[in-house]
Amino acid sequence: DLTEPRAFNSAKPHTPCDAVAKQFEQACYFEQPHWWNHVLKRDAKKVGSLCHEVKDVLAKEACFRGFGNIIAADNAYDVPKAVAVCNRMPSSREINLCLQGLSWGFSAEPKFRHLSGSVCATLSAEDKKICVIGSDIFNDRQEINL
Repeated sequence: DLTEPRAFNSAKPHTPCDAVAKQFEQACYFEQPHWWNHVLKRDAKKVGSLCHEVKDVLAKEACFRGFGNIIAADNAYDVPKAVAVCNRMPSSREINLCLQGLSWGFSAEPKFRHLSGSVCATLSAEDKKICVIGSDIFNDRQEINL
């Protein structure tokens, strides 16, 4: 039998991540957007708003990267569609974090790994540099012009 995910409680949207031990907070928030995306019917703006609410800076970064990580597969590895989802995040910094995670999503699937570098391509030179450094592009030893 397939199980249904737990219901979304708008009064406590960060459950369980807001109650886990500090050492597990980043890991929890990396995974939390996957559940939010499902229960909120792929409302990227709402998921972005929930990530934006995370108080701990590193957990917040993990949240945006975690959301980006699931977007590649969720959009059938279509780079423009996936980038458009990240572009709905609340700020340019959060868009960048989402794109970094998106590159991880492409890198994780061998058939689409070659596309991982293209997710940062539309950014300004400075933002592109930040995106590339935060992504898996260097881990794959791909050549990229900054």
